[in-house]
Amino acid sequence: MSSAAYENSNYWLEPMSFEQGWRKHLAAAVKQVVSIPVIAVNGVRTPEQGEALLAEGTQDFVSLGRALLADPEWVTKAAEGRETEIRRCISCLWCIEALEANAQKGEPVECAVNPRTGRETGRVAPRDDGAGRTVVVVGAGPAGLSAAEILGRRGFRAILLERDSRSGGQLRLASVPPGKDKIDWCVEDLEAAALREGAEIRYGCEATPALIESLDPCTVIVATGGLPVVPRVPGVELENICTVNDVLGGAVRVEGERVAVIGAGMTGLETAEKLAADGNRVIVVEMADKLGPGVYFQNLEDVLSRLAQHDPEYMTSHRLVRIERGTITLEDIKTRARLERMVDRVVLAVGVRSDDGLASELKSYPPPVKIVGDARRPGRIAGAVRDGFDAAWDL
Repeated sequence: MSSAAYENSNYWLEPMSFEQGWRKHLAAAVKQVVSIPVIAVNGVRTPEQGEALLAEGTQDFVSLGRALLADPEWVTKAAEGRETEIRRCISCLWCIEALEANAQKGEPVECAVNPRTGRETGRVAPRDDGAGRTVVVVGAGPAGLSAAEILGRRGFRAILLERDSRSGGQLRLASVPPGKDKIDWCVEDLEAAALREGAEIRYGCEATPALIESLDPCTVIVATGGLPVVPRVPGVELENICTVNDVLGGAVRVEGERVAVIGAGMTGLETAEKLAADGNRVIVVEMADKLGPGVYFQNLEDVLSRLAQHDPEYMTSHRLVRIERGTITLEDIKTRARLERMVDRVVLAVGVRSDDGLASELKSYPPPVKIVGDARRPGRIAGAVRDGFDAAWDL
């Protein structure tokens, strides 16, 4: 039993916002009218969920799809009682997005949380040659955690220096909008894997060249992530201006206001949804001629379908040129005509830049320094996880 087709893809290959087992009523309906065993997919991500479906009589066998891309040892770990070691699929759709792009180049499928997917023959087992040597990893986001796991498997002593009180980096912010809680699974699984391999994570620790030097590492991996871009627009310094990080991180609480979200990428749209759900009237401004430039169509359809319930206003082909107290000035990209809109707050979602300050300070540092993840080049979960993995594997 499967469901839907390419014409309604989000009910065939569901995105992150769909609850586990959301389609179980379909399998149950078939099971009620046939006398043969029913095998069904149901967005199963954990053995516990699969056992629950069997126990309630929804189906007779559990079928797995994307879960095996995320962890090909899923079944073995379940059978051996190692459920906590399973790397869970987060339904981000990177596999299908990458497959469509890679197939045109003769390259294989990929997985955001499993950097070995499609590269198994070249990444069979890491060398065991660390010999207890120390590698300092700065940042316990997805790139840093991914690197730490492989370092541990190679026999290095991985010390992660994390300025925050917990792991995850920007993924902790990305999990805040409605329907994005599965991103926490990615953080939890990466952190658990790193700790199993002996990584030491020092929270609330600001990395400095002096501190790093005191640890006498043979290599330093800089995974300091990224920072929100703040455009040079008149008025951007006003007190009613903030970034998506401020909103998602809880530094700024916005309720009952007219809010302009500048930028309609995935982060901007998801933040707009959160703002709307918190009781704000939202205007989304985008320079491109359509919403979600560069966003995979399934994820875009998913977030827009939920945003539609809040009746937001979209203004594509417009750029922000001025901010004043109570108003913003926008310019039509095509006609250069300008207009003013009344708003109480402006939320900037215009991109991410590398947080590479420490990397610059370490340029003259004697041991090799590798820069990974958003610190090297802003990107997606898949890129960060793979970047950290490869840096540690190839060290």
